[in-house]
Amino acid sequence: MRPKLFIIGSSHASRIFAACEKNSEITKKFELKNLSIPGATFDKIRKNFEKIELTSPEDVVIIQCFGNDLLKKHIKIERFPKKIIHLTKFEPVDLKLIEQLFFELQKIVKQLECRFIIIDIPLRHLHCCVHHRYKGLVSFF
Repeated sequence: MRPKLFIIGSSHASRIFAACEKNSEITKKFELKNLSIPGATFDKIRKNFEKIELTSPEDVVIIQCFGNDLLKKHIKIERFPKKIIHLTKFEPVDLKLIEQLFFELQKIVKQLECRFIIIDIPLRHLHCCVHHRYKGLVSFF
């Protein structure tokens, strides 16, 4: 029986899962499990940690979350000619709140009896258009 590879997080995790599915070396070695939810905040993702069914210490969990938790949701989605998410206002969430979420993830990870990889939060909303450029956005991330 192959070890399991769980991918958990939001839209960037979905892309990681899609890339893993296309990689024959990964699919030969692991049984892939997609627990990503595009657009989800950590509150929604947290529930998916309960769906992780570890069967061996060789199982792996890749975690990529918090991207949708950092900013208050001031976005406009343009779908044509391609999908662009515009950040219409740069309003960070209180960092104390984010810190609490990181501590919650830490508690969850300490319970995992397998290998895990946490992928840092990617930079986002940097190049949607010339109208939505915000001083301090890059340094905030």
